[in-house]
Amino acid sequence: MLRGHQTRTFREMSGRYNRGPDKENIPPNYFIDELNLMFSDDGVYTRDGSVEYLAAPPTGPVTKWNGTVKRLHEFKRINEATRLLILDNSYNLFDSTNLTAPILTIANMVDCSIVVLFNRAYISPTDGKRGLTSEKVYVYDGTGAARPAACPSPSGFTLTGSNGTIVGHIDKGDHLFAVLYETISGAYGKMALETNEFVRFTSDGTKSFKLTGIPTGPSYIAKRHIVATRLLKDYNGDPKLQDWYFIPNATINNNVDTSLDNINFYDGDLADDAGYLLYNLSEIPAGAKLIEYSGRLVVGGEAVADTQCRVSTRGEPESISDLDGTIIFDPGDMGGGVKNGIEQRGMLYVMKGQRTYVTSDNGSAPNSWTVNLVDGNIGAEPFSISVFLDSKVAATRDQFVVADRSGFFIFNGSYGSNKELSYNVADDWQRINSAYFHNVQV
Repeated sequence: MLRGHQTRTFREMSGRYNRGPDKENIPPNYFIDELNLMFSDDGVYTRDGSVEYLAAPPTGPVTKWNGTVKRLHEFKRINEATRLLILDNSYNLFDSTNLTAPILTIANMVDCSIVVLFNRAYISPTDGKRGLTSEKVYVYDGTGAARPAACPSPSGFTLTGSNGTIVGHIDKGDHLFAVLYETISGAYGKMALETNEFVRFTSDGTKSFKLTGIPTGPSYIAKRHIVATRLLKDYNGDPKLQDWYFIPNATINNNVDTSLDNINFYDGDLADDAGYLLYNLSEIPAGAKLIEYSGRLVVGGEAVADTQCRVSTRGEPESISDLDGTIIFDPGDMGGGVKNGIEQRGMLYVMKGQRTYVTSDNGSAPNSWTVNLVDGNIGAEPFSISVFLDSKVAATRDQFVVADRSGFFIFNGSYGSNKELSYNVADDWQRINSAYFHNVQV
């Protein structure tokens, strides 16, 4: 204690206060400075000690983790111990269960955004501010290596159709047949419809159908599905303008066989629509931020189209439509590109560097969702938002905090000067270099 100062007992501790050089005018119940402390409802305590959790392997291949951490993300799978996904400064992403072999290596991946959905980790490589140019979103299911999310379309093959070997009942006349892939995570790709990749077949109404030349796909393809049109009427020669349907029981449950015999159906059996897959993205462009919203994967801040978000089908994070799965956030507002987002009370808040917008699922395609400006001055960077934790260390999205260049704010429906948390430490806050604000993490 300094000479001449009297001791004071605090019944409440309000935190730290640093607003200018006058240290004599610190309000009661505030610290001038502090270090290694933790706070509770009834006191201030010395911070818990720490021990080393992970160390780089002392020996191993040149691809082993080098001990540096550029980004760290918790990866928790059902009925498994929590693990970490670690990005180092050599563009390698590791699973903490195996520090000698990266699950993903992307040149110039100085950062990445990760979200865990349906027991899988989705990974978007970034340059720190936007999705990495010409890169895509990857998916990791906890084993092996990460692979591209979504599902590719078959290509470069010749499909052939003929009568099957048993009696059939395909409606007499012409139908189109095509093939599409399904990945091990259940994502469907587009059917292949380029020259020689689909078949027009005339049935006499008494035989089944046999398809040969069915392509195999990458190692992560689990199934191939045969799709067809109903009886053709006034066919204009363009297969992409037809209505396509899954054929019941016309699935190859492996990635090996190249033919399927005895395909049988009536047109009335074709009820499971496959036409929407014509617009499914085969790859999901990388974005600055991956966001979970009501069982959907949202990707915002691409390298080229940085003012838009792509939104997946509910419950199908790898199914994103190139036709109506995009939301545009005012490309001419000078607020920069999309950098972050979060769900609160069923609403999707999307932030640029200096703007905050809100939208919500209206039950229709994402491109029909209404977008409203919440604040024209406060925004966020890719890692400068965090939800609160309750006393049981469970995330609550009723309110969240945002680090913006103008201050550190609590948000529970709106911003405001009375919700600025950085006011008391303005001197410390103003020391942050605005040019490097994208590195701030909450």
